[in-house]
This record gives sequence, C-alpha cells and structure tokens, in this order.
Amino acid sequence: MAVSIQNEPGHVAAYSSADYSVAQWQRVIIAARASFNANGLSAVTLFGPETGTFAGAIWSDPYTQTTGYLGGGGFPALASSSLNKAVGAYAFHAYGECELVRVGAGMKAYPKDAWMTEFSAPQGTTELEWTLDTYRALAAHFVVLPFNYWAWWLGWASSSTAPDGGALLGGNTSPIYSKRYWALKQLWTTVRPGWYVTPMTTTDPNLQVGAGNQDPCTARVDLVAFTSPDHATVAVLMTNTTASQKVLAISGLPGTSVVAYRTDAGDDMAQQGAVPIKSGTANIVLPPNTAILAVAH
Repeated sequence: MAVSIQNEPGHVAAYSSADYSVAQWQRVIIAARASFNANGLSAVTLFGPETGTFAGAIWSDPYTQTTGYLGGGGFPALASSSLNKAVGAYAFHAYGECELVRVGAGMKAYPKDAWMTEFSAPQGTTELEWTLDTYRALAAHFVVLPFNYWAWWLGWASSSTAPDGGALLGGNTSPIYSKRYWALKQLWTTVRPGWYVTPMTTTDPNLQVGAGNQDPCTARVDLVAFTSPDHATVAVLMTNTTASQKVLAISGLPGTSVVAYRTDAGDDMAQQGAVPIKSGTANIVLPPNTAILAVAH
C-alpha cells in the first residue's frame, strides 16, 4: 500500500541504514517514484519523510536553521512538481512535536494523506500515567494535525516484570501485559479502519480539545470521538488527568444507551453499566486519573 524509502533518514541505526542529506533524500524519492511507475507499481504510495520528529521536515539542523526534507515551514520544497508528486503521503514519528505550527501549515498548503507511523514514548513514571498519556498523545496526533493512521512502535521487550512505558508487552516465556496494551486493544477493536475522526468541544478549561496555548512540544488532547462510516456507531475517548471528577454531557450520539469501558489504577478497560441516551445526549462520569471509551450505537 505504501513504502518509505528510509526509516528516520537523518539517523544511522545499528541495522542497515543510511544518513540521507536533504538533497539526497529528495533525489532518491523522485527516482524511486519513477522506478515504481515504470515497473507497474504506480498504485503504491511513497510516503515520507518519516523523520523521528516533526521538525525533520522543517530543519535538518534547527540550530543553524538549515532547511529540512520538505524545505522548511509550509513545505516550500513541494513547489517542485516532481517532488510533490513523489511524496504521495506524509509520514512522521511523533517523538518531538515542536514544529506543529509549521508542519500544519505545510500539510494545509499541500494536502495529502498523512500517517503517524511510530510512537512509544508516553510521559509519566507509572503504568497509569503512561497509559493516560498514550491516549492523550494519540488523540492529539489525530486532532491537532490531520493524521489518518496511527501506529505504536515497540510491541515487546524482554523483562521479568511489567514493561516500561515504551513497550506494550514484557516477559520472557509468558507475556506480561501493560495497561497500554489493554487500552489500545479496546480502542482498536472498537474503532475500525474507515472510521472518521470527530473533534470535540467543551466548556471545561481543564480538558484539552486542540493545541490551544499548550507547549507545542508536548501538546495533548483529552477528548476525541470516532464515527463509523454509516454514522451508526460513535466511540468517544475521554481522559481526565486532574484530581476532580467530571460529568460530561456528550451530545450527537446515536442509539438509546452508551456502554463505557474504564481504565484507572485498578481497572483495564473494565465495562461499566449502560448509560441512557436522551435526545442524543448521555451524561458520562469521568473520575480523576481515568480514561473512558464510551461506545454508542
């Protein structure tokens, strides 16, 4: 479906890899596009630059402000027709988000499909903090920038205890499941390919629904919904990292009741009692330090 010519092209890894200069990466992806087309693979997208941070598209060296793989803020390198055609979709890793504004301007100036192809660095020091931040980071990657796909990176790491924040599974001969594993499993077995990202609004100043005035290097979103193609099912993802319980009136829901799944210090996506929907609205209780996936259909 899609191919990247180099994972993190500005980083030389222990495995077979190369450090691409900006000019070299641009030249190779243009040549690869022509080669794919000549060999009957015109339907296969080439995406990139798949840098470890958003900033790699803007700067190859931010200290000297040397332009990056897509030419700087607003992606001026894509004014080249050959490069614009070669880059069939955007792809980034989300380990540094400080160039949200300039990357967003480029994605708006040159609209393309967009993939967030790697993330596994949630903030925090505990299993619950890592899990809530995974949901908040995921929501931000969908809402703040127009990504359509999202992938966790490190699935398993050898360990004798619970895995750290960067891995979903630990263990050696038997798997040790993290809270993030159960949180992502519940989300992605509910929300399926083809669903729509639905941004939300709120009057609660402590819940983030967009970049707002957040530090762009660590922007997070607490509320996001996903809607099935036929609009018959809506899944609302909510996180509360404050010390106060909140009751959220969620509107625009189909059906007659909501089934909510809760993650907190003691539970991993535990199913809660049904909540009635009246005139498209359900009142969802969101306790402190909790994530809830509320599903209505």
